[in-house]
Amino acid sequence: MEILNILFSIVLACITGMLIRYNFQLRNAINLSQEALYPSNEDYHAIRFLPEMKIEKPLKKDSRGYRLVQWTTVLTICLFVGFVIVTFTTNWFHSSYFTLSVLFYLFTTSIKLQESFFIVKEGMVMNGKFHHYSAIDSFNIEEIKKWHKFYGLHEDVNQGYHLEIS
Repeated sequence: MEILNILFSIVLACITGMLIRYNFQLRNAINLSQEALYPSNEDYHAIRFLPEMKIEKPLKKDSRGYRLVQWTTVLTICLFVGFVIVTFTTNWFHSSYFTLSVLFYLFTTSIKLQESFFIVKEGMVMNGKFHHYSAIDSFNIEEIKKWHKFYGLHEDVNQGYHLEIS
């Protein structure tokens, strides 16, 4: 039974580590977006995300999604420490309760953050994650003209550009 406790502790520690990493990635993206080369404050209305046609909004630390990620990470760390202490010092919990941490991970990663796109000096911030220029293999820019697949979806898209990054 001791081996099972250790195994579940390792799983919970990995999930907690992934949540902490996700929190730091999001915080880094928010900090980098403040120094964005593009879009500037007046250019936010020009960026649309397909297919919903949502207008981009700046990333902020006071946004609902960021706060949910931040507090869920703190709660998961507290539960991790509490479960480890109680499981190894008493027989109150069975080690399988550690799998509840998967629910916190799923909840945190399913939080719909606002879509974002920023060009910064070191790379790009896309959907809350920073991507260094060395991680980008290729990109393609197409003008949206009359026979383009996105032409006619929305009047703001017509005569615009479609950026594809891989």
